[in-house]
Amino acid sequence: MFAAAINDGRYGNTWAALAEHLHACRVQLLRDISIDDTTAGGVQPFDADVRHPVLAHTLSAGGARHGLCACIRPADHGADVLVVLRTDSPFTEEERSSIEMLTAHIHAALDLRDQLASTLPTAASVALLTKLLPVPCLLTDDAGRCIERNEAFDQVLPTLAGSLRAGRVVFQDSFLQDSWTQALQEGRATAIAQSLLATTRNGTRWKMHLVPFACVGSLADRTPRHLTFALFERFAAPPTQTLTVPSSRPLTKAELEVLASLLLGQTAKVIARTRGASVNTVRSQITAILAKTGQHTQKELIASFSASAFESLVSRYEPGDSQ
Repeated sequence: MFAAAINDGRYGNTWAALAEHLHACRVQLLRDISIDDTTAGGVQPFDADVRHPVLAHTLSAGGARHGLCACIRPADHGADVLVVLRTDSPFTEEERSSIEMLTAHIHAALDLRDQLASTLPTAASVALLTKLLPVPCLLTDDAGRCIERNEAFDQVLPTLAGSLRAGRVVFQDSFLQDSWTQALQEGRATAIAQSLLATTRNGTRWKMHLVPFACVGSLADRTPRHLTFALFERFAAPPTQTLTVPSSRPLTKAELEVLASLLLGQTAKVIARTRGASVNTVRSQITAILAKTGQHTQKELIASFSASAFESLVSRYEPGDSQ
């Protein structure tokens, strides 16, 4: 069973050997079938009078008269069961006991196959990666609590006026704190990576990448956990570029303020809350900014701006324009 599990779950030879040992005509694994009295647990005999439609069909299709149903493990909508069929005499109590002794090993082998087939990492492996990476890294659970962090993160957090309180990252800067909290929430809700910018007290800029992902607690765990991996990288402004904005369509003061917030990595929801405006208003302003700057997406917009390009736009703003 374990050799078959390692070999892509090819159990054909295993079932054939078990059928020969029990003088059975067929041994078959049925996945995730509904549970009734016959499949509820242990090893139960059944015959042509069985009420379970799947077992009745399996018996008929195998041309058999007697069967044993061994419940191996629970599944999403029922159970995985092993069915042993025989054409002539019923199974003896000794044969039933032999199958019952095998169920734990079959269960373990099936779990091993699932573990080998899973592409999800374990929480322990991601925690180890967090410790090994040279850049600041943090691993949080779905509630934002710190699971693991490395020394580089401990060094950079105080420079961002941040600390760990009750296991959670807290920044003194309310804008950064709102952006961090919102990015965590949106990442968990959408399973899409979020990014934001932060500046240390000495002027060093960091770009934070918050990547939500699923993992398992251990190789024996089949239930995925949802964590967030936060990685900090030094942020360098792109080379100075000339950004052409039609002079007849300058950005308004409100649009400049929204643009500044976008360049700081804030989301539309955070900007709306900060400005005391609705999210729809902020999104409309972002749409107007994209149209005026000739960009198609927010990512393109942010990537196109250097500090000098932004200052150039600010210089076009007329103080009398309060829209």
